[in-house]
Amino acid sequence: MQNQSQKNLGLFIGVGVVFLVLLSTFMFGKKNDVPTNSNGDKVSTPVSRNNSTDTISFKPITTTPPPISNPAPVTKPVVLTPPPPVVTTKQSVYKDGSYSATGSYNSPGGYDELGVSLVLKNDTITDINVTNMAGDGTSSRYQDRFISGYKQYVVGQKIDDIYLSRVSGASLTPIGFNDALDQIKSKAKA
Repeated sequence: MQNQSQKNLGLFIGVGVVFLVLLSTFMFGKKNDVPTNSNGDKVSTPVSRNNSTDTISFKPITTTPPPISNPAPVTKPVVLTPPPPVVTTKQSVYKDGSYSATGSYNSPGGYDELGVSLVLKNDTITDINVTNMAGDGTSSRYQDRFISGYKQYVVGQKIDDIYLSRVSGASLTPIGFNDALDQIKSKAKA
């Protein structure tokens, strides 16, 4: 997407430059009121008056330019094109493999934990499981809600792009989940 934006910007700038050159040539171009020869030197043109009609007529002067012994090389016009996109291959930040951690958080019922096990490949979570380890019934219900809806936000995503705040009505359980992810990132550093 960024590369296409860069191409569009380069094309837009190129067209703008060409337009401005043409506009300035049209608006501010040199007016040639005085005849010149092929070398650009001013020449006088004989004028004859016809007294009966008071009209002026110009006689064309033809001059032969000096022969060119060494003609200037023909150059191609400059075409403005954007530079090619820079392609970089990003190294993985984390080692591929299976990792587990226990995340913790505080709830109104006290200290709670949940287990997280996942598989990393090229810094992307390809599979994940969360285990309910709640200390009381209310926390257990919220962890079950979280477990029923979190995968859609996690599987197929880069591990560094994941930070959950509220899932299926559970707002404290994601704190424990994010804690477990941080632990896994530390273990998996390449």
